[in-house]
Amino acid sequence: MRSSLTTSLLLFAWMGVKVQEPSSPRMPIDGRSRLVEYGNIRFRDEKAMLDHWASRFRQEPGNNIYILVYSGRYTCAVEAEARAARAKSYLVKRHGIGADRVIWKVGGIRERLSVDLWLWPRDEALPLPSPTVDPRGAKFIDSCRPRRRGVRNKL
Repeated sequence: MRSSLTTSLLLFAWMGVKVQEPSSPRMPIDGRSRLVEYGNIRFRDEKAMLDHWASRFRQEPGNNIYILVYSGRYTCAVEAEARAARAKSYLVKRHGIGADRVIWKVGGIRERLSVDLWLWPRDEALPLPSPTVDPRGAKFIDSCRPRRRGVRNKL
C-alpha cells in the first residue's frame, strides 16, 4: 500500500500536478454526481475549470450551471460569496452564458472554503446544500482586504 502511494505521488510530481487542497469524494445525490468540487485554488486554475464547464454546458442546453459555495471554518466574512460572484461573472462575460442560467447559492460552512459546480436541469429542484460545520463553530474575519500581487493576507 505504501509503495503504491509513493508511486502515485511521484507520478503526480513528474506530471506537474499540484494538489492545492484535499477534497473528499462525495456520494451522488438522486443518482446524479456532482461534476466538480474544488477548494481555494488560484483564479487561473479556476478559469481553466470554468472554461471546460462552459463547453459542457453548451453540449447540454437543457441545463443551468449551479454554483454552491461553502465558507470555511476560519474565513473572511464574504469570501464564499465573492468566489461565487467571480465565477458567475466569468462565465457570463467570457462565455456569453445568460446570467439567468448561472445560479449560485451559499450552502453553509465546511472545514475549508469549497465550491461545488453542477449542471442541473432547469425544471428540477436544485440540489440541497451539505454543510459539515455547525455555524456556531465558525470564526468569520471582518477586516479582510483583497490581496495584491506579492502581498499575503494575515489571517
